[in-house]
Formats: sequence, C-alpha cells, structure tokens
Amino acid sequence: RSGLLERACADLALDPRRSWIIGDARRDLEAGLALGSLSILLRTVKGERELAALEPGLRARIAVARDLGEASALVLSAHAAQGR
Repeated sequence: RSGLLERACADLALDPRRSWIIGDARRDLEAGLALGSLSILLRTVKGERELAALEPGLRARIAVARDLGEASALVLSAHAAQGR
C-alpha cells in the first residue's frame, strides 16, 4: 500500500511522479507505481527472488540495479536525459 509514501510526499512537498522508489521488495515497487513514481528493484538476495517471481507486465514497468550505486546512476541518467 502507498499510504506511507503518500504521507511522505505530502509532508515533504514531493511530487510522486517525479520521484523514484528504490527497494528489494515487490510491495515497495507496487506502492511507488501506484503513486506514479518510477521504481528500481535492487538485486539483493531478496530482490533476486522477487525479480524471478515478477510477471512480465510488472517487470516491464521497473528498472533493475545491482546495488544503490547503480540505482543512483540510473536516476541521474534519467534526470539528465529529461534535461533537468
């Protein structure tokens, strides 16, 4: 569920459509996607299990990174590509 994320966006004046969710659990990604956020799955041990179980429709909507460094690079690259 996205309740905590909604509250964080309200408290911090964040636009969820311009935000990223990075985690190693399907529920993290689904909560972010429900708000319109972009999502990155980390390839931790848990993340690998989650990735293997994702249906193609959800898999197509997320990015995958081996660690936080690679996830950060994905965010920065997307940010630069959008000219922000």
